[in-house]
Amino acid sequence: MNKPLLFSLGFVIALIVASCKHEPPSATPTGGGGTPGVTTDSSICFERDILPIFVSGCARPGCHDAATAAEEYVLTDYTNIRRRGIVPGNANASEIYEVLVENNVSKRMPQAPNPPLSAEQISLVKRWIDAGAPNGTNCSQGPCDDAVFTYSGAIKPLVSTYCNGCHNSASPLGGVILDTYAGLKIVADNGKLIGSVNHNTGFSAMPKGGNKLSACQLSQFQKWVSAGALNN
Repeated sequence: MNKPLLFSLGFVIALIVASCKHEPPSATPTGGGGTPGVTTDSSICFERDILPIFVSGCARPGCHDAATAAEEYVLTDYTNIRRRGIVPGNANASEIYEVLVENNVSKRMPQAPNPPLSAEQISLVKRWIDAGAPNGTNCSQGPCDDAVFTYSGAIKPLVSTYCNGCHNSASPLGGVILDTYAGLKIVADNGKLIGSVNHNTGFSAMPKGGNKLSACQLSQFQKWVSAGALNN
């Protein structure tokens, strides 16, 4: 075989090898437990931010607590909340999120006459699902200053987060209304508020089915009540 032919064959083989080379696939962003295509939103903690929304707004008796399990949804803990109705990384494809933003009141959750979740709560749920719906636990409680214990600055936001889903004016469990100052003032004055949030013997521990409030949050309640439970 002459040299020109050897050179030609070598050139063809080199072209074939070059054409078969592939660049390695680019890394896919991951987050929320490694779900492909999901970016981590580390500012959200399931236990601190998301669980209270489901416990207060959805897991009330007759709805999605363990005893009722309406439509086979139990929304009391991470395992059950993740079990169905959530597509990690895609809130818009998740049934649980869809019913929160449903315009048809008859299909919206929480079910009427219970009030819908706030825009802030719905946004948190969306961000959590889009981040892969991770199970964040033992998170810091975030900023809390027990030197702040006014009704408007501390108590009302706490009650809105942890209590109003069950104890609202439209559908108050046990006849207890906590979404108004007047209703909250009643249980503040008769001792039920402090007894319940402190999980004292003889009182129904609150938040029902949820974690006990932090020491700072409990201090805010105690200081507000001790100061006369003012509408300030």
